[in-house]
Amino acid sequence: MQGGDERGLLSLAFHPNYKKNGKLYVSYTTNQERWAIGPHDHILRVVEYTVSRKNPHQVDLRTARVFLEVAELHRKHLGGQLLFGPDGFLYVILGDGMITLDDMEEMDGLSQEPSGCRPFETKPPSVSFPACRCGESVPRTDIHMARPFLSDFTGSVLRLDVDADTCNVPYSIPRSNPHFNSTNQPPEVFAHGLHDPGRCAVDRHPTDININLTILCSDANGKNRSSARILQIIKGKDYESEPSLLEFKPFSNGPLVGGFVYRGCQSERLYGSYVFGDRNGNFLTLQQSPVSKQWQEKPLCLGSGGSCRGYFSGHILGFGEDELGEVYILSSSKSMTQAHNGKLYKIVDPKR
Repeated sequence: MQGGDERGLLSLAFHPNYKKNGKLYVSYTTNQERWAIGPHDHILRVVEYTVSRKNPHQVDLRTARVFLEVAELHRKHLGGQLLFGPDGFLYVILGDGMITLDDMEEMDGLSQEPSGCRPFETKPPSVSFPACRCGESVPRTDIHMARPFLSDFTGSVLRLDVDADTCNVPYSIPRSNPHFNSTNQPPEVFAHGLHDPGRCAVDRHPTDININLTILCSDANGKNRSSARILQIIKGKDYESEPSLLEFKPFSNGPLVGGFVYRGCQSERLYGSYVFGDRNGNFLTLQQSPVSKQWQEKPLCLGSGGSCRGYFSGHILGFGEDELGEVYILSSSKSMTQAHNGKLYKIVDPKR
């Protein structure tokens, strides 16, 4: 793996039943091709691993199973985050890859199929699924054949059923996916129209997962590159035209850093709030009204019980969440990623 820009290790997610099956999922970029393809800079790959039986703190590399491979022309707007929802499905968040219309026309114009691999059409025909059924999902038998056409997955949130072991396929398509029966959209797509998603979070609060699944993402605003936006990802929506949950110009022009919906116990006043910030150390929260269901923006004050500085002395690299729902801040005193001076902070209400 190579880094220095947006390439390298992108994300890691543990299976909801990790304690029993030992499975985890990793997304990263690589130059190692597994199939013939047209013009590209690198491959974005999603792989499943299982921990070693001899050492539970180490994966067994022999268990690697490739789920997805997406060709990328450029080194920005990659996305690549992996997360599991309370519905048990794996969500794969992909950026638009900075693909231009010229790029799409070039890739869509490829007429020769790679040797030994049947690519998908840019607008795939109706898919003929085998008779095998995995619960409420249908197996995707040809998904190990990576997509050389860029307009299929880029800028999308994919929703996959990874528990398709009985069908001997990498994953299945949930029947509740919005394009399950579509003839012009890949059935993996849950929503699309994203540009440069930073980080997304799934609300772990137990709700009706078929109606109130809450996924919040930070993203660049494609129409106004000087501003950013927070999106509430809803099944079947196109965020090229769908209004943002929140749109604003980040403080001090710092890039937006997505966080988590707080569901811990040590900061009761934050419960249910989406905590996020920007790279320059400013924090905000979004709180949903229990009556109107609208999200309201509020500043997050930092300090002791009797004082409020209102800002964070350092650069916010990201947020983390533990299994109890407590939220952490990953920070650095320098903006350079090569600087080894990061610190980890825990958000705790001083009035608890």
